[in-house]
Amino acid sequence: FQNRRFLASRMEQVRKYGSAVNKLYREEGVASTKAAAYRAKIRETIASLCSSDHSIDRDELLECMWQLAYYPVARGAQMDDHLRLVLCLLAGELQLMTPPSAVIFVYVGDLHRYQQSALSLRLARLYYTRAVMEDPEAARPLNQLSIMMDPLPALRCLLHAASCCKKFRATERNLEGRLSKLKESPSSSPSLIRLATLIEAAMTEKKTEEEPYKTAAKEWTESLKEFAKEMRGGKKKGQSPSAPQPVRNGVQQVQQGEEKKEKDTLLLLHCLSIAAGVAHPSNSSALIDLIQSSLRILLEREKEEEEEEVIKIGRRRRSASDSEEEERRVVRGRRRRDSEEDEDEEDLPGKGKKKEKDDSMPAAASPSLLVALSISLEWIQRVDERRTGGDQRYAPTKVIKGKMKLEQIVNMTLQRLNEMEGMTERVECLLDADLARKSLVEWRVVERMEGEEGDERAIEWIALWTASIVREEEGSIQQSPSGFVPRSDHSIMRKMAALHMNAQSNKNERPLSVVLQANVLERRLGKIRSLADRSHLIWYVPASELARLDETKSASKAARDALRFIETEQHTRVRVLPTGGIAEALARATAENAPTALLSLDTVKDAESLPPHTKCLHVDSFTHSYK
Repeated sequence: FQNRRFLASRMEQVRKYGSAVNKLYREEGVASTKAAAYRAKIRETIASLCSSDHSIDRDELLECMWQLAYYPVARGAQMDDHLRLVLCLLAGELQLMTPPSAVIFVYVGDLHRYQQSALSLRLARLYYTRAVMEDPEAARPLNQLSIMMDPLPALRCLLHAASCCKKFRATERNLEGRLSKLKESPSSSPSLIRLATLIEAAMTEKKTEEEPYKTAAKEWTESLKEFAKEMRGGKKKGQSPSAPQPVRNGVQQVQQGEEKKEKDTLLLLHCLSIAAGVAHPSNSSALIDLIQSSLRILLEREKEEEEEEVIKIGRRRRSASDSEEEERRVVRGRRRRDSEEDEDEEDLPGKGKKKEKDDSMPAAASPSLLVALSISLEWIQRVDERRTGGDQRYAPTKVIKGKMKLEQIVNMTLQRLNEMEGMTERVECLLDADLARKSLVEWRVVERMEGEEGDERAIEWIALWTASIVREEEGSIQQSPSGFVPRSDHSIMRKMAALHMNAQSNKNERPLSVVLQANVLERRLGKIRSLADRSHLIWYVPASELARLDETKSASKAARDALRFIETEQHTRVRVLPTGGIAEALARATAENAPTALLSLDTVKDAESLPPHTKCLHVDSFTHSYK
């Protein structure tokens, strides 16, 4: 009882100091020295409260202090240079409380958001985004970001906030309000209304068994199928190279509209995927089924487009072959009539070059494939974690069957991504964990992606998001005295690793150089195996460290098994070349003109001698093992 009385008296002091601060703001301005002293008193009081009773929620006290002493500054003054300085001072005062930096960024973002000017809103968005980067599991910064976004991105942020481990009490109320507003707003598109209906029903027990949900799910599937047909038809219309200039401009406008529609559709699908994670336990399996059927529709669209492209290439080749044969007959006739054949001789190579140029156009990576891959991997990971953690919503057989279907989608998607040129450059940057984490945050909070640069960044973000999930999968491999023990199913990781090198190895026959010390070679040999898909490998190993490995490949059992696996099962040529040291090994690799060098971390500091065009990857970044 005495403790409660003490707490009540201390909180009364906090309120009294807060009222005094507000009064000084009105009388003396926001830069009042007396107000600063009162704010210091509030901080001291809150610090003593936290130290006297550990059951007190420090975050609630901190929020109370800001509501009483700091928010009135931003609400009651214009955003001039003087106030910006004051806000910086206030942020410095907050740091004296030593709360987590993510909390600081949220409160300072609030101070800027209250100003309502264009500059202050941009600054607020920046601070909220930094808060998410500092603590991706905190719901509050995502909740604050949703306030400044358009309806669909705002819904995605609120769903992410609802799925975070560190809850924010207003998130659920804001999410329900946003869903109701989307359903009732006359400006909402039919797709948004359907999405809101599905999510609202999934968050309530047994709502998926009622007619509104079933109708919305059926309309969702039909609209997605219609979207796939429209996208296929739009691509056909957009490929008319001989159109006049006004028509071509019209086609470009149509294509831009189709690209925007595709982005919105993928964003809708992503929102549905996040909603399945925060749905009522009895409704998770229903949403997972809807997600996997939607992903299959997207992949069917990609498959049909690929088949159409193959047919078109075949037709072009046949028509080119027929035209070349016709030209040869004409040339032979002209040669018989006269000897003026130079002009005809010059025409033939030109057409061959044009044909060669048409056939060598690189395939563009579709965001649909990456979104399908990312959503599938995220759900596979979620089911694994929650099922092993005792969450009963992921235990039913229906959920496990849904997971198996998603694994099939992953395999299909990875196979198509591996066949695309240009994907190597996009995925190799995924080795940087910090970059992947920051880009994942950007993908979560981005509001709109406009223009070619936005499209490229969107694809990169989705790829990095995918890589962050795959990397967490890799982290579950544990090290034992006998070597690395793989998970029961690491085929996804193996195929994802193959994506790093496949496009590179298919372009040419140049070797893949590996510069390792002998002890690193024995320890890491199995991990590099998955990257050796149809590549020509050269292992440069310093001779001074070749205690159990020589040019005849006599090595420890582990090294022999790995070398045999690479050569026999992956049809790869392997050469092991002893050298005098790391410097000589790097020089030999440079002489081979290798496009990529896999280096152990011990040799990274010596890698400056490699030519600039050689890409360097760290062997220790991969955690693949062999049986």
